[in-house]
Amino acid sequence: MINASPQEVRKFGITFAILTALIAGYAIYRESDLWMWFTGGSAFFLVTGLFIRPVLKPLFIGWMTFAHALAWFNTRLIMGVSFFVLFTPIGLVMRLFGKDFLNVRIEKESPSYWSRRTPETLELKRYEQLF
Repeated sequence: MINASPQEVRKFGITFAILTALIAGYAIYRESDLWMWFTGGSAFFLVTGLFIRPVLKPLFIGWMTFAHALAWFNTRLIMGVSFFVLFTPIGLVMRLFGKDFLNVRIEKESPSYWSRRTPETLELKRYEQLF
């Protein structure tokens, strides 16, 4: 499931080298003594990402496993919250006012639920710009 090819590990190393270099720059700006650690981390990620990828591969696999687990959790959280906070109140208000946008109300006197379409004229201009 996790693509741990040498190209992906190299991109991971370069990305983390840039990220830790930015954090080191911020630490220098804030006059913190942690800039040395972040600079060393940046050098580690850059060297292992470019030249010694097998050293970085277990860290890449661990990070990607964590990222997949976090994505799984966040997707369910965001979708659940948006459903219950956004769509449920809208649906309740629509039901309160008797709106039926999807035309799913059961009508016992109706002989069929098929909806008639008016045929459209086929014009070449309509198919030239679809968007």
